[in-house]
Amino acid sequence: MNKLKIFFLVLIFSFISMIALSEISIVYVSGPCKIDLNGDENWTPAELHMQLNEHSVIKTGEGGAIELDIEGHSIAIGENTTVSLNYIMANVNKRKKVGWFKSFAGLFSREKSEGSTALLGVRGAKAEGEEEEVDWLADESELESTDRLEDAISLYNEERYAEAINIFEDLYKSESSGDKKAEIAFYLGSCYFDGLQYDRASKYLEIAAKDETSQYYEEALLKYGFSEYFQGNYRNAIKSFTRYSNEFGDREIVPYIQLMIGKSYKELGEEDTARRYLRKVMEQYRESDASKEAAKELSE
Repeated sequence: MNKLKIFFLVLIFSFISMIALSEISIVYVSGPCKIDLNGDENWTPAELHMQLNEHSVIKTGEGGAIELDIEGHSIAIGENTTVSLNYIMANVNKRKKVGWFKSFAGLFSREKSEGSTALLGVRGAKAEGEEEEVDWLADESELESTDRLEDAISLYNEERYAEAINIFEDLYKSESSGDKKAEIAFYLGSCYFDGLQYDRASKYLEIAAKDETSQYYEEALLKYGFSEYFQGNYRNAIKSFTRYSNEFGDREIVPYIQLMIGKSYKELGEEDTARRYLRKVMEQYRESDASKEAAKELSE
């Protein structure tokens, strides 16, 4: 009996230690943002460096944004959002289960813009008199939008996601976004994807993944598949992963994408199809980590 008590005490202290290590703090706040610290509908204004816990709920208003630090990971929350820390922490655990994904962060080698981004929207021919002045003002507006887009991309590259989201959201709503809509959608989706808010990520990544001519198409397609998988939308995940495998079959990540297709079918309860994909991974990519993962899935 004493041994049993000691065992439970060790478990309790281990659990408390884990919570202590998982500090959650606000590292950026802008605009109308509130915190329900203990999930009891007692809302207070969000403040910089405020410490949150697993029961906390975050609410942002129009133009509001918050960035959290959770175990060294930046989580950005955009405007008009209500989200619980329980939801975010659940997604942290989902991401950890496929932690190999971050090993492929260098898969995409997009060249960063250096002031050469095309003007947003389509310019018409100049008229005379007052119309010429209107066109000049329109061009000024387009230039301003382009500058803001470049600023937002810089913030994203610096992992200042909450600040970037506010600009991307404004640009996405703007009529001047023009032929940059897919690019803005990609970055918005990526901000939410990195922030573990897969429902919002899917909304924008799906739009970005429709533009096959975009330089962001490949990454959008892949991230959309994972966003759907993490939400339990396995049919959509399978479609996205299959498209990716068919179009980018030479990529190093493809064995893992095939693995994800097998895992998705397994989650759907379609065991025969799941086994077919998992065995294919084992046979075609012997000695790889993906093959070992597939063998593990087959044994469970």
